[in-house]
Order: sequence, then structure tokens, then C-alpha cells
Amino acid sequence: MISTLERDLKHDAAFNLSNAVYVSDVADYIGELSVKTQRKYASTGPEAGFNATATFIVGGQIKGNDPELYLIYPEGNHITTSDKHPFLQIGEIKYGKPILDRIVRRHTENETAMRCMLVSMDSTMRSNATVGPPIELLFLKRDELKQPAYYRSFEDNDEYLLALRKSWDEKIRQGFSDLPPLDYAAGAGG
Repeated sequence: MISTLERDLKHDAAFNLSNAVYVSDVADYIGELSVKTQRKYASTGPEAGFNATATFIVGGQIKGNDPELYLIYPEGNHITTSDKHPFLQIGEIKYGKPILDRIVRRHTENETAMRCMLVSMDSTMRSNATVGPPIELLFLKRDELKQPAYYRSFEDNDEYLLALRKSWDEKIRQGFSDLPPLDYAAGAGG
């Protein structure tokens, strides 16, 4: 996929990343390339039978337009964010997504959203041994396309990640302890 994207840019293909008008056009393009790549590896030759399915998240902003974010399925179609779910997630979602669902809203402060994403990833890593670092966090501000506002890569032994993990564990245990107790007598009918 990356080679094809680079080749199309280098040879100024009829459509490439440099002449897209909307990020949704890029999502369509990547979806088409993905389907084409899957067919190539599924049909003939020494690569036959190789599973080339992939899911992608594509986001960005083309000058003059609003930022856009898309999740592209292996079938080539895509979805975007909504007011209720202003984020997209791929991979192992069952462990970390509930955290995102409870915290992240369209107008959540950027720093809060980034911490929430890290807690979500850490929760996934804790519950699924196949998910692990490095975790890369990149934040771009609207209309500031040249320089990321924030970028950091976290390894498993990162000091901040360890402190975040410890604090989250303590707070979630305390929050659970603070929940109202079940009233067994009322539930037993007695």
C-alpha cells in the first residue's frame, strides 16, 4: 500500500495524495487500493493465499477544509466520526473502547482526550498480551499542518506511562469501592 501511494505521487498518477480535494477522496482512494492489493495476493502467483486484508484510519486536513477522520474497512468502504463518537479505533477494541465511550466527547479538551487514549491503550495491553508498545501519540492542531503540536512515543517502561498506569489502577479500584453496595435484604424479598 505504502509503495503504491509513493509510486502514484512520484509518477503523478491521475489521482494521488497531492491532488485530493477532500480527505474523504483519500479514504476512497485507499479503500480502492486496499481491495486491489487484496485481489492481487489472493488470486495467483507465489503470493497466492496471502491474507492482505487490512483496516486503516486516515485523518487529516486539506487546506481550506475542516479536518476529517475515516475508518476504512477491508472491503474498501469507510465510516467517519459522529457527535456521539468523535473518535475511531481499530484493532482490539473491546478492552479500551468503553473508556473512550465514557470520557471523550466532541469538545473534550485535547490533553484530556490524549490521556484518555493512553489509558485506553494501556487497558487493552493489560487485557490482551498480543497488544503492546510502542504507543505513538501524535496531535495536530486545526490549520497548523506543518508541525505536530505534540508527538511522543511510549515504550512499556516509560516513566509517564508507568505513573499513568499506577494512578489509573488506584483510582479505578477506589471508584469501585465507592460504588453503592447491593442491598441483599431488599433483593431477597425479606
